[in-house]
Amino acid sequence: MKGVLALPDDPRRFVFQAVRQDIEVAPGAAWADEPRASWLVFIGRGLDETALQQGFAACARVRPSADR
Repeated sequence: MKGVLALPDDPRRFVFQAVRQDIEVAPGAAWADEPRASWLVFIGRGLDETALQQGFAACARVRPSADR
């Protein structure tokens, strides 16, 4: 896997790479005047795209609203 993560309340983007069980995450440059977004690239054979999307959707963080 490779990707960029936009974490709430942090001005930096986080860059990560993973190969099997080895995972490296490092803070990168601050976000500029651009939309903040996270993206992942999975590299492999026979990956189940639907299962991956559903798994990540189930883990998605919802920011609490001020009126709750």
